[in-house]
Amino acid sequence: MSAIIAGEYRPGDQLPNLEELAVQYRAGRSVVREAVRSLVARGLVTVRHGEGTFVKTPQIEDLRESLSVMIHLAAPDNRQLQLALMDMRLVLETAAAWRAAERATDEDLADLSRVLDSAGTAIASGDTDTFLEADIRFHALVARASHNPVLLLLLEVVTPLLRGLRHATLQLDPEHTSNEGHDAILSAIARRNPAEAEAEARRHLESMMNVLYVHVLGLRPVDGTRRT
Repeated sequence: MSAIIAGEYRPGDQLPNLEELAVQYRAGRSVVREAVRSLVARGLVTVRHGEGTFVKTPQIEDLRESLSVMIHLAAPDNRQLQLALMDMRLVLETAAAWRAAERATDEDLADLSRVLDSAGTAIASGDTDTFLEADIRFHALVARASHNPVLLLLLEVVTPLLRGLRHATLQLDPEHTSNEGHDAILSAIARRNPAEAEAEARRHLESMMNVLYVHVLGLRPVDGTRRT
């Protein structure tokens, strides 16, 4: 695995066969075989029967599944899991908004504007499912506009784990204040004001968290300075 991470083998490259790997790493064939199986399980390589073992292009689905299992095992119960994930969103998405205000391209801004238009159309037609997808897409586009690939990857992994709660939150938001928050975030990003973009992202997320805390989890609302 260290050779793959170090870039000695790139996606699409074929690994040496078992005999060659055993000689290279001074290990028995059974040990090498188990190591290859571990790499397959981690989604790093694929075995093509009759051809050999090849390095895979990393897929977000592989990481999401592995990390999802780890996250669920780390949280003592489902409520604690949701609280931890929402707190993580607050940390990551406010940072993404700040960076987006610094780095967003004209194309990024155009994409964000289009998804807001789509959300507005969904609101007008009462299409909650389409609005949910637009809501998720907006936050993903802000992360992309940060032009930080690690930040984007982390948010892509976390987002699906919160889909059910986001749907519940939006159902409890009949005035669609979520989209008003999105508009404020985009305006700050477009004005290239990182501090304002971060503040608007925080205000928006804490507003949504209040709905979640009170109506879904039965907790006291967030006060802007302290987590319940």
